[in-house]
Amino acid sequence: LPDLAFASNASSDSVQLYTVEEPRSLVLAGRAESFSANFRFIAPDKPLKKVASQREDAEMRRLFYVAVTRAMTDVVFVADPAHARNVGFWKCVAEVMGGKGKDLAEKWPAEGREVHTLTIGGVDVPVAFETVAVRGAGTRTRRRLHDADVEAALAASPIVPLELEAPAEVSARLHPRDVAAQRSGSRNRAAGILLHRVLELWDGRGDPDALLQRLASEAAADPDAVLRVRQRLATVRRSPMLARIAAAETVGRELPIRFVDTDGRVVERRIDRVIREDGHDLVIDYKSGTASASRLDDDREQVARYCAAIAKMTGRPCQGVLWYVDLDGEQVVPV
Repeated sequence: LPDLAFASNASSDSVQLYTVEEPRSLVLAGRAESFSANFRFIAPDKPLKKVASQREDAEMRRLFYVAVTRAMTDVVFVADPAHARNVGFWKCVAEVMGGKGKDLAEKWPAEGREVHTLTIGGVDVPVAFETVAVRGAGTRTRRRLHDADVEAALAASPIVPLELEAPAEVSARLHPRDVAAQRSGSRNRAAGILLHRVLELWDGRGDPDALLQRLASEAAADPDAVLRVRQRLATVRRSPMLARIAAAETVGRELPIRFVDTDGRVVERRIDRVIREDGHDLVIDYKSGTASASRLDDDREQVARYCAAIAKMTGRPCQGVLWYVDLDGEQVVPV
């Protein structure tokens, strides 16, 4: 991840316009500010103009979480310790490693590489700090075209004026009910992703609230999404499928698997959960929405490939289940 010190916060010279649901307000902040930005509050000491910075911070943390969790083995952070600021990804890294940006910058050696053991999430993790020389600083290189005649012709030709076509005028406007429907769908999607994340990690036996709070913090989920998922979990915990998971041995969660598909290509996938029942394995794949005819065949084919790969590796019979779970209901489809 390059340039840890990059800050994506909006400039104070810009103007931000947004709405706040509670208290219901239209807020203008930045270079020009509305009265609501300064004299209506989300907390006793926090005016509504603070909402913008909180949203930016939450979005930055979401980006950081996505970026770091894409790594298969190692994460390399690139930064200039001399310009360490407590912003952006640098702030996230410093918080994870137990300090601030300045504390983190002091760990870099003058030259070479040093490995420090840091406690992250209660686990001792080796973290290498390495200083590398900047090569080619102060020199400019010019790449030439392979065809010298073409390059000479281009260099001697006049600069072509830039002409951009004006974008077509947008005439269609969404009806307020369509806007409300799309906003509701966006909120449902965020809550649905959080619900599936909890089900992937929950053993089905203990209280899932602590797990829900941790995952909500990682995903920067809003309180409404957390409340809706908590209410849905109260129903899901009575589900026969969850009882089946709780009674069995969980072999793997978010299990990475690599196999050859029907086209002869090596592909890598991630299985949501594998449990073991009476000497055979069961692949459980969580799905959002409903088991419509348009998607069921593809979903079954996907899980069937997982089962075939697991059975070939273990020598045990393997079956599959598609568990369609959303905020309104559930459906179990055997494979």
